[in-house]
Amino acid sequence: MVMFVAKREGALEDVEEFSRLLAGAEVNVAIGLTRLGHSAAYCTKLGDDTFGRYIENKLKKKGIEAQIAYDPMHWTGFQLKNRVTEGDPEVVYFRRNSAASHMTEADVDWLDFSGAKILHITGIPPSFRRTAVMPPIT
Repeated sequence: MVMFVAKREGALEDVEEFSRLLAGAEVNVAIGLTRLGHSAAYCTKLGDDTFGRYIENKLKKKGIEAQIAYDPMHWTGFQLKNRVTEGDPEVVYFRRNSAASHMTEADVDWLDFSGAKILHITGIPPSFRRTAVMPPIT
């Protein structure tokens, strides 16, 4: 997911400028692992759009193996986040009907998990669909 973070404090409706970043728990874990000297791969489904290409390019620059299924029918999800000095920031998600929310077993069926030591997944991807199907890990 792409995240746009306000450059200055204030309510989202008043923000004029944002910085573009990568977002998501799985991406954060992959980045942290590579910073610690481990290898990491990231599997997702992205829209065949500028945000999708941005994510793939940023992952590769950070040394993360990008295993991506591209979806020409759905867009890449994003979020907006304001900047605060106290309390929690406001975060607005735009991921409903995104490419990742349409991820199916066919989108991950080609992945080879045989060399993986750890598989990290949060509850968010399965929650996009009423029935989430994950490949068996052998």
